[in-house]
Amino acid sequence: MGKSQQEEAKAVECGYWHLWRYNPALEEEGKNPFTLDSKAPDWDKFEDFLKGEVRYSSVVKQYPERGCRALRCRQGKRTVALQQLSPPCPAAVGR
Repeated sequence: MGKSQQEEAKAVECGYWHLWRYNPALEEEGKNPFTLDSKAPDWDKFEDFLKGEVRYSSVVKQYPERGCRALRCRQGKRTVALQQLSPPCPAAVGR
């Protein structure tokens, strides 16, 4: 537990977890009060992060083929979730 902040930082850096900012003033203006506050993830670190988590590493040890497939699937789901939750690129608006 002494390294929980470091683990949280790794989770954000690799895209496993996203940081959000809440601004109630935006809600009063009729806008979305949540804004994505984390930088673009470094997907190259995603699998290494998961392998450091016991719930994933134990599956990979017991079922190597299925476990690796599950890790890739998890990354794909996080990628899709981030794309759905991120605001559109300003250059793409109005197309």
